[in-house]
Amino acid sequence: MKKIILSIALTAALGGGVMAQNPIIVEDFESNSLGWDEFSWKDRSGIIKNGYLELENKNAVGGSICYTDLPISVEQDFKLSGKIIVHKLSGTESFGVVIDTDEDLNQCAFLLREDVFNCVIFNNKTRLYEDERPVKFRPRKDELVEFVLERRGNQYIFSLNNMEVYRLRRNINAPTFGFYTDGNSLIRVDELIIEQDYSGEGREW
Repeated sequence: MKKIILSIALTAALGGGVMAQNPIIVEDFESNSLGWDEFSWKDRSGIIKNGYLELENKNAVGGSICYTDLPISVEQDFKLSGKIIVHKLSGTESFGVVIDTDEDLNQCAFLLREDVFNCVIFNNKTRLYEDERPVKFRPRKDELVEFVLERRGNQYIFSLNNMEVYRLRRNINAPTFGFYTDGNSLIRVDELIIEQDYSGEGREW
């Protein structure tokens, strides 16, 4: 089952004993307790099994995305840390994370392929913004990749294997989050850690 660890930070504010509660949620994919939108079709699938979220795309147009609504407040800073096993990925295929699917269908994607990072903002498959950056990244079969996506103020900060890759100024409008892959590829998400700062002052993890 999903592990929920409530990390209670006892912070004594000057002149008063204020207690700040900073929950840490660890999704280990032993069940679907976060409500992931699982699916299984002929050309794509996103299924939780054997302790992983397994996402496969079989050359389906538009790729494959498995979503959930994260238990976070979009008004506060947060940090998402994850581990992804890249089982199958060729040089032209991408995988990554998608966040902030709001009522107007705007989405923000942070994607990786061989030696390239790509930030894309799109609306119903129409790309409104795109920025590619070179990055040293050539995953071997079944290589474990670690990512961090932080929201700090009005910025997204994306890091890969303990190296900051990209910053984007953008306000978040919705807590919807998903994993993505395209082409003829298969990834397994091993873990997702969700941390939320409720202090209202911002923080650096």
